[in-house]
Amino acid sequence: MTKYFRRNEIEIILSYLEGGIVRGSFNYLIFLVINMVADLHEILKEIAFNASIDEDKRNFCFWLYMHVAKLHSINDTLKTADDYLIKFPFGLKDEALMGIKESIEKGELCPIG
Repeated sequence: MTKYFRRNEIEIILSYLEGGIVRGSFNYLIFLVINMVADLHEILKEIAFNASIDEDKRNFCFWLYMHVAKLHSINDTLKTADDYLIKFPFGLKDEALMGIKESIEKGELCPIG
């Protein structure tokens, strides 16, 4: 999967996930497919920090990054979250984004969906 799904493909797929990722839904199936990409967390981070997208899409992308990245490194994820919130302070008003950050800080690593 990593070979076929790179940044361009992930950016296209994100628009299908923005409505929410609920276990059993079509969106969840899409998430399961892209979650097989070994470096998905790095791609999502790159998109969230660099892409010229609106605030809601950027926050959603970073929220998804945090869900995926926490399984690779909690410390790196929280450090990146702090960097994100400094660069994009509008993220502080996003309840979902702040909720996942607080959950990770508490050691609650609930799966997505």
